Amino acid sequence: MASRTTFLAINFLYLVIVGSMVYAAYHYGGEASIVSLVIGVPTLVMILFAIGYGFLNSSESAVEPAASEEAATAPWSRAALIGAWLVGFLLLIFFIGFYKTIPIFALGYLKIQGKTSWVIASVTAGILWAVLYLSFDYLMGQELFQGILFKALVPNL
Repeated sequence: MASRTTFLAINFLYLVIVGSMVYAAYHYGGEASIVSLVIGVPTLVMILFAIGYGFLNSSESAVEPAASEEAATAPWSRAALIGAWLVGFLLLIFFIGFYKTIPIFALGYLKIQGKTSWVIASVTAGILWAVLYLSFDYLMGQELFQGILFKALVPNL
């Protein structure tokens, strides 16, 4: 029961944070709010689905990891693995940019960590790339960071 309560509490915290960002984006005016809304509104929808799932699913297994070899590993080693994936993701963005990193990372993560089939991983990676490209380049006219290997300037950090 404690893990379900923690799951719901964290998702409510996410809801407040993202909700406040979306609310603030409406007051930016003009094109300044577009990126925040394109990212924030789908995130709010996903958080609401997670909260609804947490309330509707009364079984404890809904928010606890399955009993497996991976779940039995030490927490620090699981955290290190997550950290390694995140560092790899950030390095890929820095070197090759968002448009190439998103599908490569999604494909790798789904295939290696998610142990999904090549078809599901490839289709998901392609859909993510299409949504990213259509949302930013086509609909908003905003070009995302291209990576330093593809002649983009190093972003101001």
